[in-house]
Amino acid sequence: MGTNTINVDAQAKKFLALAKKYGVEKNFLFTTNFKQYLTLLKVAQNLENILKEEGNLTTKEYVKDRKNIYVHPALPEYRKTVESSAKVATVLMNIILKMKNNDKKEKNSIDKLKDDFIKAYKNKRAEFDDDLPDEIYPGD
Repeated sequence: MGTNTINVDAQAKKFLALAKKYGVEKNFLFTTNFKQYLTLLKVAQNLENILKEEGNLTTKEYVKDRKNIYVHPALPEYRKTVESSAKVATVLMNIILKMKNNDKKEKNSIDKLKDDFIKAYKNKRAEFDDDLPDEIYPGD
């Protein structure tokens, strides 16, 4: 494999190691996005191989003996795939960093988010209690 070739296994191992470190390797959001990331990396690798074999340019002949030169159709698809995989990688990093569970004594991220939401809700209720009817505030 060349130096510029995408190494799918190495990329996968990096994300899995990080996910295991923070305890999110079995998180639904992580696993579904991770599968998508692996698929995109494999597609990019296949497109890269095609471009290496066939080159970045191609010719088409519309009129006899008159060839037109075009960018290989795999090149824009490769670019789109790499951009998509970068976006999914960003999502994976956000999932890992936001859902990490460093200290088992602390509440998990969902409980913390719920507590923060309730606090914000109560603060807003106190501020705007006169502005909205009671039906707007469920659970009181």
